[in-house]
This record gives sequence, C-alpha cells and structure tokens, in this order.
Amino acid sequence: MALRPDLSLTGSLAVGGLVLAVYGRTLPPLADLRVGESGDADASAERKQALWTSVALVSGISLLTKDPTIAVTGYTLIVALDWTTRHAIWVDPETGSAMGPAASDELAYPTQAQAPGEYGPGRLEAV
Repeated sequence: MALRPDLSLTGSLAVGGLVLAVYGRTLPPLADLRVGESGDADASAERKQALWTSVALVSGISLLTKDPTIAVTGYTLIVALDWTTRHAIWVDPETGSAMGPAASDELAYPTQAQAPGEYGPGRLEAV
C-alpha cells in the first residue's frame, strides 16, 4: 500500500534531504577531494561509510512507509552522489583526469633498444 501522492512526494524530498545531509556531514567538500591525493584511502573509507549509512536510512524508511517512490528517489540520489564522490576521489589533480598519468613516449612506441617482451603482448604463449 503506497502513500498518497502528496505524502509520497513529501517523503521522497525528506529522504533526499537526509541522504544529502549524510553525504554532507560525512565527507569533505568535493573540491577538497579533487585536489587531494588521487585514490586517498581515508576519503574512500568515508565514502563507503556515507554510502552504507544512506542505504540503511533509505531502506528503513521505505520499508516502514511501504512506498516505492521513496525507495527509487533515495537510491537514485545515493547512486548519483556516490559516483560523483568516487570521481572526485580518483581524479588526478595534475592532469584533471581520473585516467591517471599519460604513458610516456618511451613506452608508447617500440624502439630497437627494447627487447621483444617489453612491448606488446610479450607473454603470450602458443597453446
């Protein structure tokens, strides 16, 4: 039995506010995460804590109210905030990319000085 539409919308907004509050109180601002060390273990632990706390809140409230709108809204917001936070944690402040440093030219193109196993699929074996 779902809630009336007006109560469902109000409950969804309230749960969204709770999720935002959990992420806001648990994690530092995204700008600080972006300029910090890429892949910071402490920031990742805080992200996981915010994630599971938010999942527990949304699950509990949606089970108590038996309203799927609250669950869908809460979980969608959790996914969006978690992906945004993961990207901020893994971005490299020097390159501005989450892909890591670019390959150097020495490793990108083979030269005569390199042994065959140093470039390409050198460890492949015939079956």
